[in-house]
Amino acid sequence: MMSDTQNRSKNMVLGALVADAATMGLHWIYDQEHNRKRVPENPEFTAPNAENYDGIPAYFAHPNRVPGQQSQYGEQLIVMQRALAQNDGAFDLATYIKAFCAHFGYGGTYVGYIDHATRGSLDNYGKAEDDKLAETRGAVDVQMPAIAKLPGLIPALWAHKISGEAFDTTVDDAIRATSDHAEARAYGRISAHMMAAALYADDITAVIDAGRNVAEGEPLDRLNQALAIKDQNTNAATKHFGLACDLSYGVPSVTHNLATTPSFRDAVRNNIYAGGDNCGRAMLLGAVMGALHGVGGENGIPPEWIDKLAVTDLYFS
Repeated sequence: MMSDTQNRSKNMVLGALVADAATMGLHWIYDQEHNRKRVPENPEFTAPNAENYDGIPAYFAHPNRVPGQQSQYGEQLIVMQRALAQNDGAFDLATYIKAFCAHFGYGGTYVGYIDHATRGSLDNYGKAEDDKLAETRGAVDVQMPAIAKLPGLIPALWAHKISGEAFDTTVDDAIRATSDHAEARAYGRISAHMMAAALYADDITAVIDAGRNVAEGEPLDRLNQALAIKDQNTNAATKHFGLACDLSYGVPSVTHNLATTPSFRDAVRNNIYAGGDNCGRAMLLGAVMGALHGVGGENGIPPEWIDKLAVTDLYFS
C-alpha cells in the first residue's frame, strides 16, 4: 500500500500533466474576454483550432496536437520521469540532459513547438562532449520552462531523503539545465519548496509560506502582492502581473490562484481563462493542487480528466 507521501507524489505528477493537457488547446491567447466568449464553459481539453486565434493577440503553437496531449511544458515533465526511471528513481543530471536531448533534439521523439529555453539549451548541449554534459548549462532564459520538470524531480528528491542544502543545490542544477539565469533559479527554488510542502502540508497557506520563506527581494515582493489582492479574480491578478511567459509573471499568478481557489477543477479553469502562458502556469498549479487534494471528490483531480491523458508510460517514485 502506498503511503500518504507516495500518493501525493504520484498525484503531483498527474496533477501537472492533467492541468497542462487540459490547457493546451487554448495556450497563448492574450485576450481574456475572447477565451470566455469562444468557450464559455468547460474550457478544458479544447481541441487546438486556428479559428480560436484569429484576429487577436495570440500565438497558435500547437496545430498538430490533439486533446489529451501535452504542451512542450508537459513534455519536459515526461522527460524527467523517463530519466528517473533510467536511474532507479534517483536524479542524475547527465542522465536527464541525455534524455532531454534525445526527446527534443534533432530526430528526437518529440514533434511540436520548441521554445527559446529548449532551443538554446539544445544548441549548448550539441557543442558539448558527452562527458561534459553535466558541466554544460542551458539557455540564458527567465521563462516558465525552467520549472516544468520540477513536479517529477521534487518527489524523487523527497523519496531519497535529499533535503537542506543538497535539495537546493540539486534544484538549482536542474533549473540551470534549461534556464541558466539567477532569476530562474530564484523562482525555481520558490516553486520547488512549494511543491515539497505540498507533499506533507495540510493546507495551501503552509504551501505558499514554504515558497515565501525562501524568497527575497523582488520575487518575495511579488508573492506578497499576489496575496494582497485576493479580493480580485484570477483574470485580474494575472493581468496585474503579466500574461506572458516570464517566471516573475507566472509564479505570482499561480500563487494568487492557489490562495483563492479550493478545487483543482476550478483552479485549472481559472488559469485557462486567464490566458497568455497558461500552460506554463499549469505545471506549478496542477502539481500543488494535485498533491494537496488528490484524485476525485469535490476538490481533487477529476478522474475523467486523467482518463483523457495521452501519455501512458509514466514513472512514479
